[in-house]
Parts: sequence; C-alpha cells; structure tokens
Amino acid sequence: MCGIGGGVCLEGFSQEWLKRLAGVLRHRGPDDEGYFCEGKVGLAHRRLSVIDPQRGNQPMSDEEGRCWIVFNGAIYNYLELRQDLLGLGYRFRTHSDTEVILYAYRHWGKDCLERLNGMFAFVIYDREEGLLFGARDRLGIKPLYYYHDGNLFLFASEIKAILETGVCRARVDKRSLLDYLAFQLYWGERTLFAGIKRVLPGTFFTLKVGERLSFFRGSYWNLEPKKEKKRGEGYYLQRLAFLLQDSVRLRLRADVRLGSHLSGGLDSSLIASFASSLLDRPLETFTGKFSEKDFDESDYAKMVADSLGARFHCIEIGAKDFLNHIENVIYYMDEPQAGPGVFAQYMLSRYISEKVRVVLGGQGGDELFVGYVRYLLMVFEALFSAAIEGQEAAAREFQGILANLKQLRRYRPLVQFQFRDGLFEESSSRYLRLLYRFAGFEDLLNWEFFEGVDYDPREVFEEFFRSIPYSSLVDRMLYFDLKTSLPALLHVEDRTSMAYSLESRVPFLDHRLVEFAFSTPVEIKFCGGELKYLLRRVGENILPLPVLARRDKMGFPVPLNLWLRRELREWFLDLVASEQIWKIGIFQKKKLGALLENLSLYGRNSWAVICLGLWLKRFSVSE
Repeated sequence: MCGIGGGVCLEGFSQEWLKRLAGVLRHRGPDDEGYFCEGKVGLAHRRLSVIDPQRGNQPMSDEEGRCWIVFNGAIYNYLELRQDLLGLGYRFRTHSDTEVILYAYRHWGKDCLERLNGMFAFVIYDREEGLLFGARDRLGIKPLYYYHDGNLFLFASEIKAILETGVCRARVDKRSLLDYLAFQLYWGERTLFAGIKRVLPGTFFTLKVGERLSFFRGSYWNLEPKKEKKRGEGYYLQRLAFLLQDSVRLRLRADVRLGSHLSGGLDSSLIASFASSLLDRPLETFTGKFSEKDFDESDYAKMVADSLGARFHCIEIGAKDFLNHIENVIYYMDEPQAGPGVFAQYMLSRYISEKVRVVLGGQGGDELFVGYVRYLLMVFEALFSAAIEGQEAAAREFQGILANLKQLRRYRPLVQFQFRDGLFEESSSRYLRLLYRFAGFEDLLNWEFFEGVDYDPREVFEEFFRSIPYSSLVDRMLYFDLKTSLPALLHVEDRTSMAYSLESRVPFLDHRLVEFAFSTPVEIKFCGGELKYLLRRVGENILPLPVLARRDKMGFPVPLNLWLRRELREWFLDLVASEQIWKIGIFQKKKLGALLENLSLYGRNSWAVICLGLWLKRFSVSE
C-alpha cells in the first residue's frame, strides 16, 4: 500500500510540488520515497513494502523506459498475470505486482483493467504516446483525487496532498456540503473541497500532454442484470463458499505479517475462519471494545477466535482517547464522514499496526448479501402495500417473510417512523425517507450561506434510484448502496488503516464475488426475508452457533451520546464556541448554541457538527 501523486503542468512541473505531495503522504508509505520529473510531467511515490520489499520501489519504469508508473494497492492475481506475460515474451526485473501492471498496460492497453483482480489506484506516464493513463479499482477501495484548471493537472491519493502544493485554496463546495448534511456522504465526483474531484470507482482517465491538456474519462466496469440459468440453492451455496475461500486465499499473499479483524459478527467471522484454515500458523485477530457494557461485543469475537485456535487481541477505547485523537482522525479523513465509528476504527488500526502490516476485514458483506435491516423493512412495507392493493402474488410473498419479521423487533422506532406517512409512495421516495438525515439541520443552517445554490440532494437521490437497471426492490437497494454508501465506508477503511501504514484488504469485494451476488436470485439470497441467508448457510458447521444465530450485531457503535453528557461536554461546548466554526457562517449561532446548552443535539447531528467544526479548523477552509 502506498501514497501516490504527481501531474502535468504546461509551464513545467515543479519538483517542489512533488516533494510537498510526497511529504504529506508519508503515513501511507514510510519505507521509501521516489520521484520522476521530466519537463511538464512529474510523479511522486511513498512506499509501504508488502510484496517484494527489496526491488519494488517506485516510480517504476519498464525495461525500455517508455512507461513510468506510480501505484497504490495490491493486485492479488499478479502471479497468474505474470505467467501470462512471460509467455507473451515480456521479461521482469522484480517480483512485484507493480511491474505486472506496467507490462499488462504495454500489452493490452486500457483493456488490462479488466484482467486485474485487486484494489488499486495508479497512474502511468506513457512517454511514447505523450499521455497519462490513470485508473481506480472497480469498487473504489483505493482512493484517487485530481485538480484540473486547464493548464495544470494534479493527482494524489489524498486531498490534503493536492492542497499542500499551494496551487488551490481550501474552499467549501456548497453542493457537497448539502449532500453531507442530507445523507452524510458525497455524490459523484465532487468532494467537500471546491475544485478537487475524485476519480470514480470502475473508471479510468487519459490526459494527453501537448500544447494543451486534453482530458478524457471512461468506465471499464459496471453491474448489469444478466439472464442466468435457473439453479437450485445448493449451486449458489457451493459457488459462494468457493469464491469466498478463493478471495481470501489470494488476499493472504504478502511478504509481511498478516492478521484479521474480528468483530463478533458474521462477516468478519467468516473471513477469519477461511483465513485460519488456509494458514499454517495461528491467525492474529483483533477487536475493539468500550468500557460501557452495552457497547461491548468482544465476547462474541473471542468465542470465534477460540474456536479457530487464533490469537485474540482486544483494545479498550474510551472518552480520553476521543479527546486525544479526534483532531487527527478528521485530518486523516480529509472530509467529514458518516458516523463516530470512524474514530473507533482509527483507534483499532493504531493498535493493529503495532502487530501486523496487513489486515483482512469483512467490509461489503451487508451490501452484497442483504445484511441491513432497512432492506427487510422496505420489502415488508412494499409487500404490505401491494397486498392491501389486492395483488395476490405480493400477499403470498408477504406470508413467506412473516417468520423473519421478528428481526424488526429491536427497530420499533424506525418502523414507527417509516410507517408514519407516505406508505403508498414509490420505492425511491420510501428509501429516501429511511436514509435522509437533513431533518435535524434544516432549522440550524444559515441559509444565506447557500444563497444561489440551486440544488436539492433529494432530487439527485431519487433520479439515481429510478435509473438503477435492476427490477427487484432488493437488488435496487443493494445496487444503490454499492454505489453510494459503500464507497463512503471504504473511504473510512482506507484512511483509518493508512494513517498507521496498515494495509487493509476486503475479501468480500473481490469483483467475482460482487458479480456473483448480483446474479443470485433474490428469493435465494434473501430467502424468506432472512438477512444474510446465504452467508449463514455457508457458516453452518464453521462458526459457533451463538455467532451464527445472533441477530443483534451493532456494528462498531461509539457511546458518543453518553460521553457528550459527561467527559466531552465542556470540550464540545468549547469547539462550537470557537471562531473557526462560525467564520464562514454555515450555522445559526444562537439556535445551535441553545440546543447544545439544553443537551438536545446528539446522535448523528452532534457528530456532524463535530466533524464540520474540526474540518473547518484543521484545513482553514474558506467560503
């Protein structure tokens, strides 16, 4: 895993820019740094050595010096691709996956992307063609950002590296701010920094270098409905078990120490189980907990570790850690993120990095195999509405999910909220209602700040949901989350791990598994309305029964509300009273202050205020 940066300037690329870019990215690659600067083009690299530590330094060129690459990530099938390329006559000087990408590009051009199985963001400078070719992996596991003003193009693994060059100021993108307040994520290419964009997952770009810069963006991967031969449940269980095991096998390829997250939930437990079965030594497993008993799920994690004969490591996280580290968390994130769980992940990564250099995780299981309770609630509502309208097929389906509706018992407030009004509206509006976070902010905002911004995030949301090519409601929700909330979660995964030079690998997001999940009929992957039905079946005879059967997994919840009433109260009030948070006038000071004094602003809204306040302060953001 690494940090990359560089770009093109028509007036000549400054080596000072490269040093600044690389300096800010040191945490992503503490083992080595390298530069390429030639005329208008510059490339910079910070390396975290995981594969071929001795000879894999970058920027790396091919044998003729025609192409130069900077690469962040890991190509898991690089050994197989290397054999293919050797058979085609290419010679290799290293055993790194970086060199495999170089020659894959030389031989197949942009079509090389379809052959890569991994997480990646890379940029290649092709001297002969006079262009930059850059790409990002299919799901957006590894980040890549750019700034382009016509005469200058900069790219980097993190936004802060682009800002460090001094070519653009940290200014707030008001549309993205509305996105964040409404959904606590960012739509499309835009970031919260005006003028700085993200390369979207599954896309590539070319930049032709001449008297002017010619920029082109394209897509190389997307999910589309396919007509599949009808098969029984046994086929899908067997195929899922094979793909998951093979994905884990590939992600165990490393020349450094390796471990696995273990939260006590189904997803991470399955990953740890497959990893343990493939290793010839005890697996190192890691979990985090809080002193508050209601937020401690470590007993389940230890149960799994003991069943696997794995080494179990657990760290306790408290309010004092929040005070000591939250400003750094916001700095490494670059942009405010969805919930306080990012802090817990940051602390856990800090601990894990002292033990191993690579860690496996269960990210993606919910979005692929119907894991969120909101999916069940939406199906329940849709079938209920259709049954009332007299649709007999819907009534039969409704009967089929009755046994699993007890999973909603713990979410009564959510069910009550969803059923309060709008019951017969179309599905896009109903899903919007479940995800929309803006209600708590509408009265707190200073709307003069947004004057002239003709933008409603809800319209963008509904338009995108309606455009999704899948016919079933379940697949439309899964697709929507795969394209929106999952990239936000992967952003957190990348930043919290790379803050401590830790490489995080996510086996569920092997593109073969993703394509398999979306080709699996809904009636099989969501059989009888049971969340994660297929994963539970795969876990039978592998995982302890209490872990397999539990339906109360919390995620990684932080007791922020409790802390804000106790240990963090004065700190929170001081933050909101600070000059920087009011400087550009996002909030109405009097209204927000009154809510704080009355202890009425908590949950996600308090987290959003904390994030925005620290972000404005840390990056000296202007309007």
